[in-house]
Amino acid sequence: MSFTLKQGASARSLVRGLGREQVGRSIERLREGDAHADHEIIHDARKGARKARAIARLVRPAAGREWYVQVNTTLRDAARILSPARDAEARLEVLDSVLAGMEEPDRAALTPVRQWFSRQCDEEVEHASDPRADARVIEMLEAGRGLFKSMPFRKPGFGLIGPGLVRTYRRARRAMRAAKADPSPENLHEWRKRVKDHRGQLEALEGLRGCSIKRRCRDAKRCSDLLGLARDLSAIARTVVGECSVGPSEARDHLAEACASKAAAAIGEAWPIGERLLADRPRVLAKRFRRSWRRATR
Repeated sequence: MSFTLKQGASARSLVRGLGREQVGRSIERLREGDAHADHEIIHDARKGARKARAIARLVRPAAGREWYVQVNTTLRDAARILSPARDAEARLEVLDSVLAGMEEPDRAALTPVRQWFSRQCDEEVEHASDPRADARVIEMLEAGRGLFKSMPFRKPGFGLIGPGLVRTYRRARRAMRAAKADPSPENLHEWRKRVKDHRGQLEALEGLRGCSIKRRCRDAKRCSDLLGLARDLSAIARTVVGECSVGPSEARDHLAEACASKAAAAIGEAWPIGERLLADRPRVLAKRFRRSWRRATR
């Protein structure tokens, strides 16, 4: 993020600047070309909207529920229009990485399966390739950007962002505990979302010192990437077993087992990273960030 905390900066200018900047980047990327011919455009546009939503959560307690629901719903619905095509492309990329690690005879036997997934991806992209939909997404993002400009402020300084930072962090810890108790796809996905929210807020505060923000951001990214990989692998395994009927059944079963094994390994790697990231109690985190904020803004 280029709009960062500087000496003497206010919480208001930080939040307004970062929120509008992230949404603006999404809009610029979508206007650069054919989003559905270049999946990186969709990826970047969704990422900007997601980071802006994380920033909105940062000020949710201070700005009020009405404003937060409005901006969050607007940006979430815009990103959802772009999601199916990008998700299909991401899973095809993961499938290719799994196939690349197999022996040649196994890859050859799974060629019909790979072609089936490719057709599914093409259908999703074609379905999403509607200029009217793209225009609608940009319109919604423009509305979201405007909401950051008109955001109400009820508290000054760290009081504007502190409660939201702690709330998001506490939700990430709670989601991790729920996933630990029951590592269902839904619980793991919820944990991943909350970790990504925490990371987005950390990036907004990267100008603070003494909070190990760079390390925390690296851990949050690695944790969410691993959980995302596990989610894609598990989805491929379920699809191969439940929907895809092409190719030899033995080859499909082998692919499903390989995906399930790799998903379990990714989740296993994510646990210690997440536990390190979320080790502090919320009050300890709040105290550390409050001290750093005071030093940075006085």
